[in-house]
Amino acid sequence: MKGIFRGALCAVALLLSICLVACANNTSNEPSLNINEVQTYEIGNFSITMQSGLNKVDDSRFDAYYKSDSMVFTEECKSKSSLPEEYKDISLLQYLKVCLYSVDKFDDSLIYKPTDTRAYAYASYVDKEKFYYVFAFEGANNFYCVNFVCWENEREVYEPAFVSWINSVKIVDDYVEEVENEPYAQNELLTDVDTYQKDCFTIKLKSGLEEGEFGGVGCSYVSEKVLFTVTRNDKEKLKECFGDVDLITYMQLCLSGVVFGYQLDVECLESQDNYILVGYTLTLNEEVKYYVAGAYEGESAFYCVNFVCADEDRAEYEPAFVSWARTAEITD
Repeated sequence: MKGIFRGALCAVALLLSICLVACANNTSNEPSLNINEVQTYEIGNFSITMQSGLNKVDDSRFDAYYKSDSMVFTEECKSKSSLPEEYKDISLLQYLKVCLYSVDKFDDSLIYKPTDTRAYAYASYVDKEKFYYVFAFEGANNFYCVNFVCWENEREVYEPAFVSWINSVKIVDDYVEEVENEPYAQNELLTDVDTYQKDCFTIKLKSGLEEGEFGGVGCSYVSEKVLFTVTRNDKEKLKECFGDVDLITYMQLCLSGVVFGYQLDVECLESQDNYILVGYTLTLNEEVKYYVAGAYEGESAFYCVNFVCADEDRAEYEPAFVSWARTAEITD
């Protein structure tokens, strides 16, 4: 990405690196402070409860900058009205990409995480023996970018703490995003559902779907506006062809046949321990379709699912696709 973010983000990465290099002699697996002793830090509209006793550093490039001998925390608030024109309507995940502009490879994909209080997007990566956890939040008027950094050899100690602390974030910004599992409870697409089962895969979908016939998929269900497909892939057979396959790799395999010959803008919608959901649009035969693709992991197999509708119906069906996807159960 270009524009006003380029210099600022490079400076952030360099500064976070320098402040940890300053304590390079600390190679113990034990952090210098007890991460279970916490306090709340108030930063304008933003507050977080995290490790107590952190030292505050004054730096005009950040709204907050705290550190200890073995970790760094920074927070930066960016007003939506100050964003360049090309970024005016960016989503939370797109803003996370802005935060990660200078990073080439992530340990995790860009992930959207609903919580009981506020949704956030995040990614992590390792660079020069340091572990980085980057989070993005959205308020009504601002975006918030949070960075945690620790030594890579202390990742096992700090990573679960970073996640615990980030779940304590509160933002007073005239906006609370609806993140409950059923945010559209009055939507008939979510209340008028039936259970569909194929072998070891069970899912709740819109009632009245008819079983279709599409080559190359395990089974499919269709209506005038919706197509759903599911395909099972045995883990042993995948290993013979591709080596060890994890859930993220399998998601990439699910998309590989689609991506070939097309340039897709794939957005991660949700990620849990046993499934990943992504969304994208695709034009075929001059028809624009919207897809939500899901990768699921069972004991002996992975499952690839697709929900499809016309792109013009996306606003109506996307929340239903995500809701239906959450009901999937695997019994193999």
